[in-house]
Amino acid sequence: MATVDGEEIKKADLDQALKQALAREGRNFAEVPDEQRLHFYHMIVNDLVTERIIAKQAAKTKVPEEEVGKVVKGLQPNFGPEKEFGAQ
Repeated sequence: MATVDGEEIKKADLDQALKQALAREGRNFAEVPDEQRLHFYHMIVNDLVTERIIAKQAAKTKVPEEEVGKVVKGLQPNFGPEKEFGAQ
């Protein structure tokens, strides 16, 4: 189907992603008109390629623990007291 940095996206990956996307809309593939099927496949392939590229870049990105702590502290006021924040 497609290859991202040497990693193949297989038809089974595409079929599974398509099934999940349609399920979120409360539909199944049999309900998709023939003229829309190619469009759905293109959308899903683009989504899968984008996800793989983002995942590869994210794996290369190192965030210092100190930076993570700052972000968490910045979010904490949105969630109330610390014990409640930790539970969420």
